[in-house]
Amino acid sequence: MAELRTEHAFGERLARYLERERAAEVQSHLESRSQPLAQRVEDGDAIAPAKLESFDSARGVYTLRVEDNLAKFRPGDPVWLSDGRDPESGLPLVFLDYQPREGRVLLQRDRFGDSKAQVPTGALVVDRRRLENYEKLHGALERAFRADDERGRKIGALLAGRLETALHPEALERASAYAAKLPLDPTQRRAIAEALAAPDVYLIQGPPGTGKTIVLAHLVAALVARGRRVLVSAFTHTAIDNALLRIAEHVPVSSMAKLATREQSPELASRGIKVDPSARKLQLPSKGGLVVGATAYGALKLEGVTSFDVVVLDEAGQVALPHAVAALLSASRWILVGDHQQLRPVTQGEHAEREVTRSIFEHLHAHGYPHAMLQHSYRMNAELVAFPSACFYAGQLASAESASERRLVTKSGGRYAEILAPERAALFVDLAHEGNPTRSFEEAELAGELAAELVLHHGVPASEIKLIAPFRAQNRALLTACARSFHRRGAALPRELEADTVDRIQGQESEVVILSLTASDEGWLERKVDFYFDAGRLNVAITRAKTKLIVLGSSALLRVRPRSLEDVVKTNPLRKLLRSLPRVQAPRIESEEP
Repeated sequence: MAELRTEHAFGERLARYLERERAAEVQSHLESRSQPLAQRVEDGDAIAPAKLESFDSARGVYTLRVEDNLAKFRPGDPVWLSDGRDPESGLPLVFLDYQPREGRVLLQRDRFGDSKAQVPTGALVVDRRRLENYEKLHGALERAFRADDERGRKIGALLAGRLETALHPEALERASAYAAKLPLDPTQRRAIAEALAAPDVYLIQGPPGTGKTIVLAHLVAALVARGRRVLVSAFTHTAIDNALLRIAEHVPVSSMAKLATREQSPELASRGIKVDPSARKLQLPSKGGLVVGATAYGALKLEGVTSFDVVVLDEAGQVALPHAVAALLSASRWILVGDHQQLRPVTQGEHAEREVTRSIFEHLHAHGYPHAMLQHSYRMNAELVAFPSACFYAGQLASAESASERRLVTKSGGRYAEILAPERAALFVDLAHEGNPTRSFEEAELAGELAAELVLHHGVPASEIKLIAPFRAQNRALLTACARSFHRRGAALPRELEADTVDRIQGQESEVVILSLTASDEGWLERKVDFYFDAGRLNVAITRAKTKLIVLGSSALLRVRPRSLEDVVKTNPLRKLLRSLPRVQAPRIESEEP
């Protein structure tokens, strides 16, 4: 009885977490609505001005032309399209994509929106729309901690750290024999074998470049071959799509499907993977192995439509506990793949209890459930892997033999030879600017010069260069500066050269990463410690490069004075990085503000 009370108490804590999140979202929504349009745009809650370019009636997709986009919208976010005077009388749509080079925003009809509003003529505004999903999450929590629901009780025990589980020796022996035949490294084979042998729950931690999606695909293929029905879930559609495409290399697409209510990746259709917005219309075999992709909300809609033996939750380090519960309810066996040292769940409310804000992966890892870490990075060379290994992975992450000695290939000469020299795989270029919050034209100009020299002098493909910054405003400044640098050399800005925020590039990689730290306003930084100095975000940013990491920033970052011991801890990883990297004083470039 004491255990049941403990589990129920944890369920109540999660319910209170949801209520605080709901209240914070409502308050944020009201505050945003009270702001003038220019402030909503600056805060990232709106896009304006926009102009309707086209409408694809078959897909229900609106294409808008925009001058700029600082909004923090992600694919799948609900939005309003209106003339800006009364956003909620506008058209309820779903944000699909932003194409910065073309200056286009793609929106799609919300099949659940009941508005009959028409697109107004003239200048348009895209505003954030509240996502009403808390009731579904509350319902999932209630079931997970209800005494009369067997699967729910098991999840309640799992979350409370009380689920007793162990690998079966005979099952492990059989699974190890199977995994030994796979073209994988020892840590990858071990993870697959133990996950197959785990009767209840297993965690696979995949640090950057260690092939976690390849491991997931082989694992799901093994489950399907054994006749298991597998739900593949994640927080984002992009993660689900990537997993399904990998799985399709090993599983017949006739045994695969995806539930989704928004525009899909064209790659899924080209591979023949069935996609349907209605759970009831999904054509699924009633017996035998099966793979269905769905978000946590989609998983709730599949109840009563089909049953699953296993839930494989990808990018589990980004999935908040209540969202995870919604997915885990689909089966009584769970395999979580992710990394709690990278991007974490986004929260809006103030939560005194740290435990309830953790991801499902971090939470279960902290409770000591069976797990394995993939230990060989096939992306980063030995020099690049050294800092993240020491700072985030207790020295257990190593560069794979095939990657350890790899270096950027360059030609002799060039104005920025000291910065681009392949002998130093990572370095800090100190521009010593001060007072910048979310834009640094100094860093943008140098980034543009470096990108142009890499492409035009050294012959590095533009697709192998990534420009990364914490803020959309700086991303725009980076692309603008790149365009000027290429123009000065008589060339056009390559279409493949992209600038993006850290939150959008997890899972991507390139030969060269130019990371613009941007900020140098010490007072501003002291107020933004939680966001700016987030360790997971830093880990993602510095682990995209295969052979060259160029960190542009200001030594003012080292002068930030944290306001508490907790803030000291949060600022330490970035400070350690900047102090550990070879430092170069940048040549002064006259900034040209757009």
